[in-house]
Amino acid sequence: MKRIFKEVIRGNRWGQRGIAALMGVVFAIVLLAAIMTSFLVESQQKHSGSSLTYTSSNAMFAAEAGLRFASKCLLNPTSCTACSTWPGGDCSDWTNPSPFNPIPFGDSRGSFTISFKTAASGCTVCDADNIQAVSTATFSGSTRELSQIVSKATTQVCQLNTNAITACTGITFTNNADTDPPNAPTENGVCDLPAVPTITFPGNPSGCPNAGYPAMTAPVTVNGTEKTYCSWTQTSNFTVDATGVPGNSVSNPQLIYIKNNFFISGNDVLTLKGHFKFLVGGNFTMSNNSKIILGTATPAQSTLTVIVRGNFLQEGNTKFNPGNPTPPQSDPKLPWTTDAPGNPANLLVMVAGTGNLKNNITFHGVIYGPQMILDLENNADFLGSIVAQSVSMQNNSELQFNNTAAENTASYEETCTGGGIVQPPDMVE
Repeated sequence: MKRIFKEVIRGNRWGQRGIAALMGVVFAIVLLAAIMTSFLVESQQKHSGSSLTYTSSNAMFAAEAGLRFASKCLLNPTSCTACSTWPGGDCSDWTNPSPFNPIPFGDSRGSFTISFKTAASGCTVCDADNIQAVSTATFSGSTRELSQIVSKATTQVCQLNTNAITACTGITFTNNADTDPPNAPTENGVCDLPAVPTITFPGNPSGCPNAGYPAMTAPVTVNGTEKTYCSWTQTSNFTVDATGVPGNSVSNPQLIYIKNNFFISGNDVLTLKGHFKFLVGGNFTMSNNSKIILGTATPAQSTLTVIVRGNFLQEGNTKFNPGNPTPPQSDPKLPWTTDAPGNPANLLVMVAGTGNLKNNITFHGVIYGPQMILDLENNADFLGSIVAQSVSMQNNSELQFNNTAAENTASYEETCTGGGIVQPPDMVE
C-alpha cells in the first residue's frame, strides 16, 4: 500500500511537470502571435502612410501640371483645344471664362480640372489682362488644389524653371530611364528658343598655339583680365581661384577663352572658386573619373557658364558640379537651403553641337542647346533641367528636376524668351 501511494505521488509530479511544459509552449506561441500581429499592424500602417504620401504628392504634381497647361492655353488662346469650352471657342476674352473639361492622366488614375476666377467672382487683382487659374487635381483618392495669376503683360519666360525637359522634335525614355518625380513636366514641340551664342575670340587665335593663345599649363592664375588658350588639356589636380579678383561676380565673371578643345581625364580634378565663364570653340570632354568642382566651403557659392561651339561629352564616372546641397524638406524642387558645392543653380552649359552623358556620370545644373541632339544613358545621374532639339534617355538614366537650375549663372537670361508672366502658385488646402 505504501509503495502504491509513492507511485501515485510520483505520477502526479510528472503530470504537473508535463502541464507546466505545455503551458510554457502555449505561452510562447501566444507571445509570438502577438509580436507578429504587432509587426503586421505596424507594416500596414507604414504602407498606408507611404501610399497616402505617394498619392498626395502625385496629386500635387498634377495640380502644378494643370496650372502650366492652363497658362499656356491662356497665353496662346487660339491654338489650345481646351479653350473650346469658352464663349467664342478660344481663350481670348479673360472677363468671361468657362472651366476646361477634365483632363485624365496616369492611366486614368487621376485627372485635373481647370476653373477660373475673375473680378466678377472675387479676384481683386483680375481684369481684362489678368485672370486667376485654379487647378484641382485628383490622384487615387487624394485631391490637391493650386491657383495662380496669369497676366498678358510681356516679360521673360524661362523654360529652364518650367520643364524638366524641353525639346523641339522628340523626348524618349527606354530601359528604365525616367524623370524624378516620374510626372515631372516635359514639353515637346518648343522650337523657337534663343540659339547658343557665337564666340568672338579676342586677339589672334589663328594658327595657335602662339604667344597670345598658348596651350594651357598648370597652375592657372587669374586677375580679372580675360585668359586665352589654344586648348585646355588637364593632366593634374589644381584650383583656379578668382575670389580675390576685384569685382568678380555673376554679372562680371572671369572670362577664359579656349580656341579649340577642353579635355579633362584620368582622375584629375579642376576646382573653380569664384565666378567663371568658359568660352570653348571646339569640343568639351570629361572622361575617366575626372571632376569639375564649383566652390568649396569658403567661399560657398561659385558659378560657371560654359559655351561650347562643338560637341559635349561626359563619360566614365565623371562628376560635373558634384556635392550634396540640402533641399528644403517640404519640396525638393524649391531652392537649396545652402550654396554648397553641387547646387544646380550654379552651372549652365550651352552646347551648339551634340551632347552625350553616359556611364555613371553625375551632372548638377543645366544642359542647354536648342539645336542639340542629347543622349543620357547608362546610369547617368542628372539634377537640374534640359533644353535640346531632341532628348533620348535610356538604360537607367535619371533626371531629377530642379526649377532653380542655372539661375545663379552669368548667361541664364540668354536662355529666356518674351511671353506672358506667370506668378508663383499659391496652394489652397
